[in-house]
Amino acid sequence: MKKTAVKSFVYVFLLSVLFGACKKVEDPQKNSSIISSSTFAQGVFITNEGPFGSGTGTVSFYDRKLNTVRADIFQEVNNRPLGNVVQSMEIIGDKAYIVVNNANKIEVVNASTFKSVGSIANLEYPRYILSDGKGKAYISQWSSPGRIAVVQLDNLKILKTIVVADGPERMLLFGDKLYVVNTGGFGSENKVSVINTLTDELEQNITTGDSPNSLVLDANHKIWILCGGKKVYAGAPSYELDTAASTAGSLLMLDAISGQIEKSLSFSSKVLFPSNLCLNKEKNQLFFNGGDGVYAMKISDAVLPQQSIVNKVFYSLAYDTVSTYLYGSDPLDYQGKGEVYRYNSYGMEIDHFQAGIIPGNFTFR
Repeated sequence: MKKTAVKSFVYVFLLSVLFGACKKVEDPQKNSSIISSSTFAQGVFITNEGPFGSGTGTVSFYDRKLNTVRADIFQEVNNRPLGNVVQSMEIIGDKAYIVVNNANKIEVVNASTFKSVGSIANLEYPRYILSDGKGKAYISQWSSPGRIAVVQLDNLKILKTIVVADGPERMLLFGDKLYVVNTGGFGSENKVSVINTLTDELEQNITTGDSPNSLVLDANHKIWILCGGKKVYAGAPSYELDTAASTAGSLLMLDAISGQIEKSLSFSSKVLFPSNLCLNKEKNQLFFNGGDGVYAMKISDAVLPQQSIVNKVFYSLAYDTVSTYLYGSDPLDYQGKGEVYRYNSYGMEIDHFQAGIIPGNFTFR
């Protein structure tokens, strides 16, 4: 075979592999008979914030097996909107808890049918909910100051609230300790609050880098905390970033037993805001938005990665331990429907599909 023929064959083969890997996600409008017969027992839920201050947020459902997307499943099942803004969702037992930030509530539905079964009211700008596995749940709230609401799950009653630092966000449970990252809300904070879940009292605030926004527990029982850094902007007319007053992001490793920070890695740029720390199935590799792309890092690495695996910035990022794919959301113009992209652990795109307005967080089942 001539060299030119061999080159042509290799070129065609590589193209077929690349385009074959990026599967087309089916349009649910063209497959309504298939979609209407599916349930929500297994798949991926995407919380779409919706237009800020008006309209309603939604929840989309991606079926891994059928490769289909079902939009606004709460409205479809319950014949009413969720409200504004749909921030996050957590599955606890056989129920799903949908956090609706501006509406100051959590809608509770059957996780398999999405039929409404109740709600948690009287919250103050709730962000995330996490179960203690013993009948209680904790809800982070952007009240002033920041608070964690303690809820009894069997009757959905608020037992008490715990004052923490400003802008409490994601939470992590290790033993009887609840770790809460405090971003500072619309300002900046540098603390992780530690709550004793036996007494529901604040035990301590651990000082971190500025604006801690996400955290994970690795295979060695180390808690990794990603901090975005403080961003300070000048006033009118320029509104430019004040690099002298701003700080760079950082990645910290905290020993969950001693409570001591054992590793602190600083990013070089004060402009970028690293966020959305997540972990692979084996809990030995980290992924995060670096502000200019998606980065991967082994938990044994001594330095931050210098090369991104995906040259795209996402609004949110998460890892699905079922498919072992990374999910990233792109809100596009923040007005119309956004996109969700899926990648393997090496950064190769698998496919992408349409979600709702401002797709924000993912819940895997």
